Amino acid sequence: EGKHILDSSDKIIGWIKHRINAQESKRNETFPNYRYIDLSHCIISTPLHNGEPSMTNLCDIVKESERTKMLDYFINDNPENDYHQEVQKAFICKNSIIYSAFFHRTKFHEDVDFEGSEFIGNASFSGCSFGKYANFQATKYSGGFNFESCIFNGVVLFHKAKFESAQITFRNSVFKDRVNANEIEFGNDTNENNDQSYISFKSA
Repeated sequence: EGKHILDSSDKIIGWIKHRINAQESKRNETFPNYRYIDLSHCIISTPLHNGEPSMTNLCDIVKESERTKMLDYFINDNPENDYHQEVQKAFICKNSIIYSAFFHRTKFHEDVDFEGSEFIGNASFSGCSFGKYANFQATKYSGGFNFESCIFNGVVLFHKAKFESAQITFRNSVFKDRVNANEIEFGNDTNENNDQSYISFKSA
C-alpha cells in the first residue's frame, strides 16, 4: 500500500524526527517555525504479539520521546495536571493504519487529524482534551470506540466515518464548537436486535 511500517516506539519516534527534518528543509515563508508530528501513510503499532502488530500505546511513544529529548513535542506525566501525557504540536496521522489505539487521558494542544485512517481493534481516547480542530473524517473502525469524558474545544469532524461495530461512547464529553457527523456508516452490524450495539452521549 506504500505505507511505512512503524512497529515499535523507537521506530515511530525515529520517523517523526525524519519528517521534522523534512519540514525544516522546506522553506515556509508564512510560518517559518511551524513544525508538526507527521505519522501519515504509516502502519502503526508499539508492542508486537507473536510477531504481529497488536496495539498502539501513546504512553510508550511519549516515554521514548522523553528518552530522546523531544521536549518541545511531548510531555510525559505532567505533575501540574491529571493527564498521562501531552502532545504540544499538531498531530497529523492521515491515511494510516493504527492497531488498537490506546490514547486515553492525553491533552492535545494543537490540531489532531486522523482523516482517512483505519483503526484495527478498539480505539480509546477516553479522558482526552482536544485543544483545537479534531478531524476524524472518513476514518474506519473495526472495534469499539471510546471518547468518554473528553473535552473538544474546537470543531469536531466525523463526516463519512465508518464503524464496523456500533459500540461508540461519548458519555460525559463536552463539545464547545461545531460537530459534523454527516453520512456516518455502520457496517456488518446487521442484527437490529443486537443488544451489544450502542451510541451513547449520556451525561453524568
